[in-house]
Amino acid sequence: MLTLQIEDTRTGLVENRTLGDWLEHVSAGVSIGSAEDCTVRLVAQGIASHHARYYGLSNHRFLDVLDEDAEVHFLTQSVRRGVSKRVDYLPFTIGPYTLRFGEK
Repeated sequence: MLTLQIEDTRTGLVENRTLGDWLEHVSAGVSIGSAEDCTVRLVAQGIASHHARYYGLSNHRFLDVLDEDAEVHFLTQSVRRGVSKRVDYLPFTIGPYTLRFGEK
């Protein structure tokens, strides 16, 4: 099962979600953004409608930044549209939310 931990950095609240079958979600990709058709819908200032896509290739997990004005923050860097970043299970921040994918 593919899991997701979402921390709201404004409040410190943490939500744990089980997204479903790991292979299905990692193969198809998990869309993240404020649009209603996103797999993971996050609504806050600074979150684009289709902000990013988390997916798997081989034994690794990647994140593509999608929208023109979208930005994703990692511990040491920020990435913008057109960048594919190997994330595996490292945390990353979109708007006020820190996300960490996992599996169980």
